[in-house]
Amino acid sequence: MVVLVVGAHFLYLAVLVFGGVASRRWPRLLGWHLGALVWAAGAVTIRYDCPLTSLEERFRRLAGWRLYDGGFLRHYVRGVLFPEWMTPLVVMAAVGVVVAGWRVRLVSTA
Repeated sequence: MVVLVVGAHFLYLAVLVFGGVASRRWPRLLGWHLGALVWAAGAVTIRYDCPLTSLEERFRRLAGWRLYDGGFLRHYVRGVLFPEWMTPLVVMAAVGVVVAGWRVRLVSTA
């Protein structure tokens, strides 16, 4: 179950970043992308916990696995997929992809 939750977390990140662009091809994805954007904006500004992280922690406890410090991004993404010092650049690139996706989406519907 832990693996499924981690997979769902990565899927959420993919929809968050690439959903705007992908929704041109798959229009039903737009609602999921909007939901992911709203959730991410709230998590950054209000600082609430992610339910997927809580679910992963629960399954880790049930499986007898150790818990890790920090959240999903710190454990699986930052310092793993790219060096920690690149975090601001990766965040800017992700925001750029989101903005470009919306720009393409808005231009194509005009």
